[in-house]
Amino acid sequence: MRNIYIYDSGGVGREIILLINDINEMKNRWNILGFIDDNKEMHGKKIDGVKVLGGKEILNKSKEEVFVALGIAEPKIKEEIIKGVTNWNVKWATLVSPTVYNGLNNEIGEGSIICNGCTLSVDVKIGRFVYVNFNCIIPHDVIIEDYSSLMNSVVLSGYSHLKTRSFVGSNAFVRQSIVIGEDAVVGAGAVVVKDVEAGTTVVGNPAKKRDA
Repeated sequence: MRNIYIYDSGGVGREIILLINDINEMKNRWNILGFIDDNKEMHGKKIDGVKVLGGKEILNKSKEEVFVALGIAEPKIKEEIIKGVTNWNVKWATLVSPTVYNGLNNEIGEGSIICNGCTLSVDVKIGRFVYVNFNCIIPHDVIIEDYSSLMNSVVLSGYSHLKTRSFVGSNAFVRQSIVIGEDAVVGAGAVVVKDVEAGTTVVGNPAKKRDA
């Protein structure tokens, strides 16, 4: 078994406990050492049976190889954390639930998390540090770039392209060949029928740009 930390003790981090437990039921692969959390008020607390050991300094001081699962969905925060961990001994774990249907010729990048009940069909390309929550549908020829996140029950369509740090809320639907721009946000339940500009937020059915 390999030792692993979970970075952040919030909701996503706690769900990663479940994911690791599911993986270990198939084959004992991971031993959870504890949470890493930069909120000092959490240090020393025990959450769902796992202790919060301290902040990123634990990782940056490690003299041995250590694996870490990134338990955060917010794209910009994910990128900040990765840049803040500078120790070459830290290896970011890629975790895929055993319940995921992972079809043919799919690529999943370093540090990405694919949760229970998701479907990846064929020729899907998922970048680094992507988070895919429960029951998402990712069909043929979809590209999801680094640091992006899909919340639960998102349905993408073929050839859709999510650019870097994009965020798609729960139960959203994205039509075929749509491009979601860098740093764009698709609101929960939105139905996206045209491209989304970089840095904008769209909501509703059909999805429209939200006023500032």
